[in-house]
Amino acid sequence: SSRPAEGMVFFEAPHEPIFSDKPENVGVHYLDKLTNPGDSHSFQETKAILALPVSAPWGSAVAAFNLAVELRPQYVLPIHDWHWSEEARQQMYGKLEGAFKEKGITFIKLETGVPVVLNV
Repeated sequence: SSRPAEGMVFFEAPHEPIFSDKPENVGVHYLDKLTNPGDSHSFQETKAILALPVSAPWGSAVAAFNLAVELRPQYVLPIHDWHWSEEARQQMYGKLEGAFKEKGITFIKLETGVPVVLNV
């Protein structure tokens, strides 16, 4: 295992099962503000900003939503949605944005190449 860079804390976040493989995976908290669990929904803590895998062969947008509601981040940044078409992405982002808003969580609708600044 390697030593994390300054501001990074690794945490256990096992890769979700995918067919017969279970690749290695580790989660990262960055600057005590951002959590990126990689390819995992099996972790118990998030910082204010959660980079959330919203779709995968091993998971679903509904499972991702339920996990985030349980963990209560201030913001959700969708990750792992690379296989959605742009039309599907926009539709799902709209649904997720509305559902998270009802729970008091801000869903950030990312756009390719457009930076996002969050003040936490």
